[in-house]
Amino acid sequence: MRSQFLRPRSSLLLAALAAAAVQTSAQDVTLRGKVEDVQGTANQFFVDCTKVQLTSGALDLNAFVGQQVSLQGNWNGSTAAPSIAVTSLEPVAATFEIGGGAKLGGTVNFHVFGTPGDIAVPALAVGSGFVPVGAAGSILIELQGAFVFAAKVIPAVGPTQLPLAIPSDPALVGVDLFGQAGVYSPGSGALLFSNPDCKTIDA
Repeated sequence: MRSQFLRPRSSLLLAALAAAAVQTSAQDVTLRGKVEDVQGTANQFFVDCTKVQLTSGALDLNAFVGQQVSLQGNWNGSTAAPSIAVTSLEPVAATFEIGGGAKLGGTVNFHVFGTPGDIAVPALAVGSGFVPVGAAGSILIELQGAFVFAAKVIPAVGPTQLPLAIPSDPALVGVDLFGQAGVYSPGSGALLFSNPDCKTIDA
């Protein structure tokens, strides 16, 4: 009931994104996201809007709290409680955001930033996830029951914008929305997964 409005096109995400998510025995992973710290603790970090924990023996992650980064590191192999020992990272611009107030009867807008002419495919779920996809990055939303938007070309000015109407259903209050985008470059043939973003539906 709580995620019913996301169901009609969930199979498209599984076909378009999960087909590319081939895990191997290698534990090195790449992802984009915002570094956050656990309030009231020392040196405990995670990727915003995910359950992905971050550690590092080589870098001071405190210096990157609140920043969007592209990072590489060694994954512990768990999808239920993923943890990455970060070996390198660099601050980057956000490539995806969920705009709007996420209220019943309202509209949220999915913004994808990138190179004009690239193809953006935003996706939405009611849970976070973690599936490494090699050099493309990592899928950080839950694939089961997810919704994928039709692909759109990033315009010459500003981000791609895709709206989603939220039904006026009180059962949706408190539901967390998790979003991410895949961005394909026709010129280079590269596929990259954006940072995630999230919102909670309010009355």
